[in-house]
Amino acid sequence: VKLRHFAQYGITSTIGMGGDGEDVLKIRDNQRHGDIKGARVFTVQHRFEFEKDAPTPDIARLKVEQLYKQGADAVKVVVDNRRNTQVKLRPEITAAVINEAHKRHMKVFAHIHDYDDAKLLMDQGIDMLAHQVRDREVDDAFINEMKAKKVAITSTLVRELSSFVYADSPAWLNDPFLIRFSDPARIELAKTQLKDQQSKLKDLALNRRDLEIASKNFTKMVNAGGVRIGLGTDSGPAPTRFEGFFEHLEMELMVKYGMTPMQVIQAFSKTNSEILGIDKDYGTLAKGKMADLVVLDKNPLDDILNTRTVSAVYIGGKQFE
Repeated sequence: VKLRHFAQYGITSTIGMGGDGEDVLKIRDNQRHGDIKGARVFTVQHRFEFEKDAPTPDIARLKVEQLYKQGADAVKVVVDNRRNTQVKLRPEITAAVINEAHKRHMKVFAHIHDYDDAKLLMDQGIDMLAHQVRDREVDDAFINEMKAKKVAITSTLVRELSSFVYADSPAWLNDPFLIRFSDPARIELAKTQLKDQQSKLKDLALNRRDLEIASKNFTKMVNAGGVRIGLGTDSGPAPTRFEGFFEHLEMELMVKYGMTPMQVIQAFSKTNSEILGIDKDYGTLAKGKMADLVVLDKNPLDDILNTRTVSAVYIGGKQFE
């Protein structure tokens, strides 16, 4: 259902970055044989986050080998103490995961929150930061290392937005583009129950601060030039994040915080396919590549909101119905 939802909004590919289960591999394999009922799916299958996921470097290596044999598209590590409620994955574990994955030509993505964790993972050879640094502003040394090592980032600004925005009754809950494909009951829930819950959150101010710092860091990276910025949203797993619509909301924020519409288009197509290592077949208009296309009624270069004028979606050269 969610893959269909993504496709309705013109999102032709998505990657699951958590525990997806075996069924996703079946769906993906069916898609590769031409059975496309929604957005193309890629998956990390499982992620390394807690002690139990890999108590030793040797077990970490074995688990990466298992993921490789299962056919995972990438590997994911999580280094975050979740505001001092969890124990962080140890550096020797992340080093083993990254090393073993790279031996198998797999890319490694990281959930981070803090500057120091992101810096350590870059030193260890991480390929992509799946969120923006949110505990402090990044400095030139950080940005220079990103450029030198070609470390990519998806800032997932809507992820931060979703942690407080319903308290403010956002106008986009009445946007016809959201209403067009979304479950009315879910929208109603956002206007009532989620608004009530978020208004009472003890971490509300911290959540707002996370977006403030993330957006500043995003702007710094855009202005620095040469940082590989893709588009990611973390939409899908939470009721607070409307899959499909949130990708368009992320594009709006990316322009608000410094990108041109053309840079955003390149981020979600060319750069994202490079980050995933699938750019041989996807991501740009070129002979021999997959014809994944979105037809719009208005030009997004004039206004990024025009990405919301979706009139047709083609996946693998076939119109998605």
